[in-house]
Amino acid sequence: MGQSQSPAEPSRSCDEGDPGACVTEGLALERHDDLDRAVSRFENACDAGRGEGCRHLSRLAFSGIGPKAGPAQALAREEEACAKKDGVACATMAERYWTGDHVYPNSDKAIKAYLTAITLLDEHCKSADASACHRLGVVFTNGWGIKADGARAEAALRRAAELWAKACDGGDAESCLQMGKARARGRGVAQDVPGSIAAYERACEGGAADACIELASARKSDDAAVRRALGRHETILSARCERKIATACHSIASVYVAYRAEPEKAAAFMQKACDAGHGLACRDIARKQKAKSPGADTSIARTVEHLTKACDAGDGPACGALGEGHLLGELGPRDAAKGKERLERGCDLADAGACITLGQALASGRGLSKDANAGRTFFEKACALGRKEGCDRAAPSK
Repeated sequence: MGQSQSPAEPSRSCDEGDPGACVTEGLALERHDDLDRAVSRFENACDAGRGEGCRHLSRLAFSGIGPKAGPAQALAREEEACAKKDGVACATMAERYWTGDHVYPNSDKAIKAYLTAITLLDEHCKSADASACHRLGVVFTNGWGIKADGARAEAALRRAAELWAKACDGGDAESCLQMGKARARGRGVAQDVPGSIAAYERACEGGAADACIELASARKSDDAAVRRALGRHETILSARCERKIATACHSIASVYVAYRAEPEKAAAFMQKACDAGHGLACRDIARKQKAKSPGADTSIARTVEHLTKACDAGDGPACGALGEGHLLGELGPRDAAKGKERLERGCDLADAGACITLGQALASGRGLSKDANAGRTFFEKACALGRKEGCDRAAPSK
């Protein structure tokens, strides 16, 4: 007789110590808007050494969700995820260092992270991870800091499309969204616009809010279809917005602005996003106030209030606008100390414009005590952020 086989070990739950289950449960909880418990599950996975858990914590933290929300904490989580061998996190971090998103650009760090990402993404793609296949294809397509490889990019994207198609057929809304994008762009699969719309419809109805926007964009000539898609997007995210999750409120407002639909509703959601701590929303409101847009409260006090909220929420351009306004007296009585403080914060938050404004003020003595060396330091920071004007001004005069 042959040796009898042992019964398969039953799958464990997150509470039983399975970090993979913690990630799966966290994603399911997130889809049902139970975000506090989702964060807890991702933390369990991250603490147990699962990089994917750390990556999801980072993603939520960049959206203002979680007890350690905010750009600095989110970046730290992303670095932790990469260190724990999550290839998608490594690739995302590399792109931040390459483009200057939340950090000063650093090509050496970017290239190092890309090379790490390629190895990890290749391993994960071979184990049927669609997101890893897709990101690998994007890395080889872009070739940022590394050699682009069209053949490897196409193979990875094709594998991603195959996996998404299978998962979409199984009812996974996010996979349907990704399948729709792949068909719309012809990445890894033949371009098929009607097929992409069908995938977006399944994804939108399945609860993927971004799919509703893709659907509206694809059907932009059909006003009724667009409004149905926008309404579905709002329905999916409104519960999160009511819980003061700023990104949800801002997403709803942004799509109504983009499609020039129901301006009163757009303004109301934008204000909710600002009140919940979304810096970009506060800055957008201040911009409309300063431009004296129809329906906006154009008082200087309200503009300062919204710019201050945006700056305090970590929005660099808002800090720059606020600092310049205080320095030049455009937002009330001139206040050099407050202007310098806000401009420094904007520069530290990687806003090149704030660095240049402060550099100019210091170099010329306009509004601040003249200090050419300090001014050059801020021009150099602007240069590091990719602004040619900063590089030109930082260069020693011949």
